[in-house]
Amino acid sequence: MSNGPKFAESTPKKTKKLAHVLPPYHFSHHPVKSLPHDAALYAAVLLFVIAAVQTARLAFRKWAIGYRLGRAREQGRAGEERAEKLLTRQGYHIEARQTVLVYQLKVDNSDVDVELRADFLVRRDRRKFVAEVKTGKVAPRLDTATTRRQLLEYRIAYGVDGVLLVDVENGKIHHVGFPLPNVDPGGFRLRSVGWLGFGIVIGFCLALLPRM
Repeated sequence: MSNGPKFAESTPKKTKKLAHVLPPYHFSHHPVKSLPHDAALYAAVLLFVIAAVQTARLAFRKWAIGYRLGRAREQGRAGEERAEKLLTRQGYHIEARQTVLVYQLKVDNSDVDVELRADFLVRRDRRKFVAEVKTGKVAPRLDTATTRRQLLEYRIAYGVDGVLLVDVENGKIHHVGFPLPNVDPGGFRLRSVGWLGFGIVIGFCLALLPRM
């Protein structure tokens, strides 16, 4: 009899039990045929959600623009009412409100109409002004280029004696002057005709002197 180490023999019964614990995997358990139908349904739902979000975004954007414009118009009307009272208190006579003026630009030998709308035309001490009403914190400031250019255009196009910037928020009226040539074409022509007439009268009188 040998006293060496003994090795246990593997039994087929244990292998059979292990086979029962881990059954073979069958691909037929997954419904492969239903995947295309589900994918089409998911895609349709996704497209519907995207379209709904886009429609809502555009509707909100349109509403927001209309709301801002409405608020701006309301603030503008309220500002003009306050500005009119301020102008009247400081001795300006309101001659016109929201006065429309159309002047022409020459662009490559073609006439281009430009329409302007001034808030007020006012007068004080026989001088005529365009009064532009500004509200908020930025618009009434003269370091704002848009405001300066607008006032300069009004000054030239309306042919007034000056422009007024009405700062409604601070309750102030600023007289704005620009370095423009002090030439009045109508006055210059009138003075020229006057001097011409005066010269004719003097010449006629001098021609009559020898006959006296």
